Amino acid sequence: MYLKKYDLSEEVVSDENAMELCRAIMEVEAVSDFSEVLIERTIDGGIMRFTGRTWVLEIYDTGIIYASSSVKGLRRMNDPRNDHLLLETQWRDPKVELPKDGEDAYIKTEQGIIKATFIEEDGYFLSIWDCFGGTFWLPADNVVM
Repeated sequence: MYLKKYDLSEEVVSDENAMELCRAIMEVEAVSDFSEVLIERTIDGGIMRFTGRTWVLEIYDTGIIYASSSVKGLRRMNDPRNDHLLLETQWRDPKVELPKDGEDAYIKTEQGIIKATFIEEDGYFLSIWDCFGGTFWLPADNVVM
């Protein structure tokens, strides 16, 4: 599962979550100094850039991740773990944002990730198996299974 486009804005990926993502990705690069990291985002939310003393990490809204360090140079971070970590930053919190009435979404349940439709009047997600309330969700039109 991946997204067609990732939202890297601060509203979706807080600076705190962004730093957790950065640390996890750069761990592979043997980077340990995160004391003076600058986080920059493009106005359109298309690129999130982390700049440390001797390294740079760029994450694009397409899901592509590049790292550059004084030791290993520039390289693409092709790792399913990184893809998973990036995807985890995209789940929408139902306490903060809900889909529109009748909008399809993918939701997290105890059974896994399933597709459901949001019913605004009742405030829950309806799937072919059951109804679920208060669960994290992703807009279905942006998800590729």
